Amino acid sequence: MLGITDLTTYLIGTIIIVLLPGPNSMYVLSVAAQRGIRAGFVRAPAGCLPVTLS
Repeated sequence: MLGITDLTTYLIGTIIIVLLPGPNSMYVLSVAAQRGIRAGFVRAPAGCLPVTLS
């Protein structure tokens, strides 16, 4: 049987994966901490670009 067999486990797993910080999140946080919140928002798309291209 393919598909979601236990909805509760699926939702918990999805939430955990979404909340885990990845390298892109760490990059944006470090830029925002060093240069300010505005620079963090500007650099956020640049942090996602390598993942999109790979």
